[in-house]
Order: sequence, then structure tokens, then C-alpha cells
Amino acid sequence: MENNQLWRTGLLLGALYIAGITFTAFVPYLALVTMFLLPVPVMFFVYKHERKPILVYILLTSLLSIVIGSIGVIPIVAITMIAGYIIGTSLKQKWPYLTTFMAVSMSFLVSFVLSYALISVVANINVFQELITAVEQSVEDSMATFENLDEETRQGLEEQVEQIPQVIQTLIPSALALTSAVAGFLMILIAFVFGKRKGLPVPKAPSLASISLPRSIIWYYLIVLLLLLFGPVESGTYLDTALANLQFMLRVLLFVQGITFLFFLAQWKKWPKALPILISFFTVIFFPLVQIVVFFGIMDLGLQLRQRLTAQKK
Repeated sequence: MENNQLWRTGLLLGALYIAGITFTAFVPYLALVTMFLLPVPVMFFVYKHERKPILVYILLTSLLSIVIGSIGVIPIVAITMIAGYIIGTSLKQKWPYLTTFMAVSMSFLVSFVLSYALISVVANINVFQELITAVEQSVEDSMATFENLDEETRQGLEEQVEQIPQVIQTLIPSALALTSAVAGFLMILIAFVFGKRKGLPVPKAPSLASISLPRSIIWYYLIVLLLLLFGPVESGTYLDTALANLQFMLRVLLFVQGITFLFFLAQWKKWPKALPILISFFTVIFFPLVQIVVFFGIMDLGLQLRQRLTAQKK
């Protein structure tokens, strides 16, 4: 009886996963939605069963998915299978929310890089180089639109546009890390919504107002900034690339700190809950506001504003 139930569950959840892969592979405009749903059936199976059935489920479902979707779905299968396994295991073992988030984000990054390496070797396709080539072609095409401008303005715009491919190439590692964090968050968010509806012991996410990063981030950011401005760093070297990526990631962390400080401030001032959400939304849309939020993050960590405001309230 238990074996029959196991097979029924495996077939149902396997069919759901394969249907999701089929939509992802053959209906591209749905891929961004279906990709984040794919870990859900894996999560349910992992949570309910032991190691041996889990291994059989993952192997059979992965093989059938690749047969149906071809070699191009290998990265998606690897990313979503591992993410689903981690989320299911985290619920079974009652991991804290942030531990699950870090594990899923890291698995996304590692799975993507390994899948990219495999496809590069097997299919002889360099995805990142293709991206850079496409950007360079787009830059060349955009140059034609500057012909009617005066000489000084045209030269300034051309110099800025010509730097775009180099900037993209330099910041690929940071972009991958940031993408992994966002994707990990969305996968967990969606999986936990479905898990909660089915009565799984979903951990409570910490409130944004309570999240605060280590104060040492300011010192790391200052050191990197000083090295980039005054250090003996030659453009295009590995050190220059590493420092540029560190600066980018540290600015992202300071931006996150600034956003969480806004939520803390709204809670402390008893503002409407929708206000910090609206501010965050407009900050993402209007890039100049990002610098202000980063400044808030620096001030919060540097001056320990939350501790001061909390003490003042007491």
C-alpha cells in the first residue's frame, strides 16, 4: 500500500515538474514564471519521502525532462532540482529562513556556473562571449543616432556608450551573484506559499525592519574605494576586475541596508506600512534615488542609527 502511494505521489509530482519544464522550453515568454514554480513539486516529494525514493525521483524526472526539452534545459533542471531538494530538506530539518535563503542562492550560482561550463564544452558555445558580442553590435548600431549632434556632445556620448561592453564584461561575476540572490529569494517565496497552504512547517521570514548587516561592510567599502581611486591598479587587470566587482556588491549590500533602515524608520515612526514599500519601488525605478538609499545605509551602519533611535524611544 505504501509503495502504491509512493508511486502515485512520484508520478503526479514528476508529471507536474515535466509539464513545467515543457512550458519553460517551448513557451519562452512563460519561462520566467514557470522556472520559479519548478522547485515546488520537488520540495513536496523531498519533504515527504526518504533518501532512496528521492534519488530515484530526481534521476528519472531529470532524465525525462532533458529528453523532452533537449540539452538546453540542463541548466534549468540542475538549478530547480537542487533548489527544490534544498528547500524540502530545510523544511524537514527545520532550518532558519536565512539559512535556507543562503543555501538556495549559493546552489543557484554553482548550478548555473557548472551548467554553463558543461554547455560550453559540449555545444562549443560561450554564452557570455555571445552576450558581449551582441552588446558590442548594439553599441555600433547606436553610434549612427549620434551623427546629427554637435561634435562635443557626440564625442561624450560615444565615449560613454563604448564603455558599456567593458563594464558588462567586468561586472559579470557580480551580476551572477546578484541574480542568484534574487532568484533564490523568489524560489523560496513561491515554494513557501505553496508549502504553507499544504500545512508544511514553513519558517517565518524575518521582518525587513529587523535585518541589519555587519558594520564592517563600511570599512570594506572604504578600503575598496580608496584602492580604486588612489591604488596602483591598472585598468583591465584581474585586480581591477576584482575590486570593481567588490565595489558593486558592497554598494548593493549598502542599498539593502538603506532599504531595511527605511522599513525600520517607518515602524519606529508608525508610518503606514505601504509607505516604505512605495519608497522602495520608486527607488528601483528612479536610479538617482539609489544613491540616497545607499547613503542611508552608510549612515545607519556608521552612526548606528537604529540603536540610537531605539534607545531614544526607551
